Amino acid sequence: MKAAENANRRRRTCALHLRKYNDALFLHDTVRMKDAYDLLDEFYITERFIKNSRDETDVYLYRLFNDNCGQLLELSRNIKYENPKLKRLEEILKEHFHDSSNAQGIIFTRTRQSTHSLFEWIKSNASLQGLNIKASALTGAGFSNQSKHMTQNEQKDVIQNFRKSVLNLLISTSVAEEGLDIPECNIVVRYGLMTNENFHDAGLFAYLHMWLIVFMHSLSISANTFHGEILLGKR
Repeated sequence: MKAAENANRRRRTCALHLRKYNDALFLHDTVRMKDAYDLLDEFYITERFIKNSRDETDVYLYRLFNDNCGQLLELSRNIKYENPKLKRLEEILKEHFHDSSNAQGIIFTRTRQSTHSLFEWIKSNASLQGLNIKASALTGAGFSNQSKHMTQNEQKDVIQNFRKSVLNLLISTSVAEEGLDIPECNIVVRYGLMTNENFHDAGLFAYLHMWLIVFMHSLSISANTFHGEILLGKR
């Protein structure tokens, strides 16, 4: 009985760590290697303080990360591994958010983690600093153990500022497609989303006035499904 309990505990521990590595791999594919590294680093720092674990599986997995974190950090800073989708997104933002533009847009992405990472990328990108970009993240209000959630009041404040043009760019999960009262946009970017992920949701097209730009891994729809530009995001 005790052997079975130990085996189940090891499986649960491994599953927790594997889920976090999977989240990090998705961030690496969607945003930057730096974001993936930061996610794992924060996870192991937090887990170490919360658990102070003596479980041998935990100890082994902590040590595995610690023994390789220096190399991972060095790789994350190498521009050779820069995500090409980000370069294309940078070009699009420069095209639409110049000083004289009246652009009002939403970048949709899959997870809260990628939402915050894209927001941080925009804030820290030196080549975007001179543009007319006033951005904010917008995520769900429900609790998630994977990343910070917004309160309903925080959501309301962001949307109100977007409506007043205090903000002109939202980086959002699908929460902006799910019944929230979002003003009309003239640019919508679906970043890292597959074509079957709410693509035909009528709510999305309520925002669409001029451009719909889609970063995705494969193309399985005809170009006349909508007016706009399809951008493939293969790496």
